[in-house]
Parts: sequence; structure tokens; C-alpha cells
Amino acid sequence: MSTPSLRARDERGSALILALAFVFAVGLLILALASLTSNSMLSTSNARAQRTSLNDAETAIMTAMQYVRSNYGGAPPGVVYDGGITQQSCLPQYASLPASDPRVPGQTSTVSLWCVANSNPTSSATRVVDFYACRTNTTFAACTGANPANLLLHAQVSYNDFPASGVPSCGPTSNSTCGTAMSVNTWDIATTDS
Repeated sequence: MSTPSLRARDERGSALILALAFVFAVGLLILALASLTSNSMLSTSNARAQRTSLNDAETAIMTAMQYVRSNYGGAPPGVVYDGGITQQSCLPQYASLPASDPRVPGQTSTVSLWCVANSNPTSSATRVVDFYACRTNTTFAACTGANPANLLLHAQVSYNDFPASGVPSCGPTSNSTCGTAMSVNTWDIATTDS
């Protein structure tokens, strides 16, 4: 008599389980990579925005430093540093600063610029000017007050208006010897958060 042969176990169902496990693992990997890519793109965008804000602030202050160097009164025309501290806009109203973001052609700067000056006519630091670059549409008080949240960059510059002859001709009526020398005392990056 013959004994019945035992049938080999059927493995058709295990292939389906292995395929599902593989699809699930690949899906998790793709999800993780997509999340990483999204976070990297967001970080890059934020870093670009922060750098653009800082570039705009640096450009604004550098432009204002050179303008105030050769213009005793700064801006607006007619306002002079009269021996006391004078709050004012640093540039004339017609001056517009270009933005540093090359993706937006024709865009103007995203900063508000303020100056505070002190005149010392008998000192080699004839004029000491503090420049404040803040986020756009920031008032003077919000830009320069205690713990200013909108401040991007602060610089203090000393101008020497004495020529080699020793007779200065820098004032409300003449700009001929204004800014014969210039010294940047401080250059403080306050924040670049956007």
C-alpha cells in the first residue's frame, strides 16, 4: 500500500506580503526625502530673504554715509547739524535705493533709513553720525529706541571736516571741505530675521 505524499507548502501568499512590505518601506523613504527637500527649500528661501534684508541695509547705510560725507546738512536740504542731536532721514527725498534681490527688477530697498548726528566743530570728529537701517516703514522711535525689534544694522561714523590748511569750510553755506576724512566707529548687525 502506498502512503499519501505530503504536499509541499504553498508560498503564493508570502510573495504578496513581501511586495506590500517593500512598497511600504519605499513609500516611507520617499516621504522622508520629500520632507527633507521641503525643509531645505524653506531654509534656503529664508536665508535668501535674510541676506537680502541685510544687503539692502548695508547698501542703504553705505550710500547715506557717502552722501552725508559731502553734504553738511544731510537730508532733507536745509536741515543742518546745529551742535545738538538732530534726527532726520539720511538721504534726500528723491533718492531711492535699489533692492539687492535680483529676482525682482526695479524693486526699491526694503529698509527705512534714519540718521542721528552730533556736531563738534572744534573736534577732529567734526560730525558724528549714527545711521540706523530698519525694516521698511519703521518710524524713528521704533527703529532707534531701546530694544528695537525692526533694527537691521547700525553704524556710527565720524567725519573730519578740517582740510590740510586747518580752516574748515563745511557748514550750512559751504560743503567744500566736508568729509575730508571719515572713520567708521561701529558697524553692528542687529538682526537679520525676516
